[in-house]
Amino acid sequence: MIKIVLLAKIILLSIILAFPAKGGELENGITAYQAKEFSKAMEMLVPLANDGIAEAQFYVGMMYDFGKGTIQDDIRASGWYEKAAKQGHARAQFGVARMWDQGEGIPGRMDLSWAWASLAAEQEISEAAKLQRDLEKLMTEQEMKGAIKEADRLRQAYLVPFRN
Repeated sequence: MIKIVLLAKIILLSIILAFPAKGGELENGITAYQAKEFSKAMEMLVPLANDGIAEAQFYVGMMYDFGKGTIQDDIRASGWYEKAAKQGHARAQFGVARMWDQGEGIPGRMDLSWAWASLAAEQEISEAAKLQRDLEKLMTEQEMKGAIKEADRLRQAYLVPFRN
């Protein structure tokens, strides 16, 4: 956990140092979100999300997911979550897992939900570990084999590169 938190802080710090103005904008957008000023947060975070900043993509995904500051839109939510998830963002990986589980914006698929949840669970997102356990009760042995194989593929593509 400590290594993951330290890595996340290092990544965020490097983003902020590389893009000082954008770092301030990201912080201001998150502050607006936390203050429940969702329209303002959306206005501030969408440009950053479009620039590829994973934390902004995650927050934009949440706002579409829950209809905060915008209309609720599962397709847009899943798209933003996936962009951030592919950059190793743990909470976004759980967001993707949840979307696959519930069939929100994408077809329901337990194997893909389990696979994405495994990445988030490895980064100590407790809700992801719970989702995995719940899915395991519903999946066949064949589905589990496929889910494990997919999790290995996702891990190599979207988790391992962000650990170093």
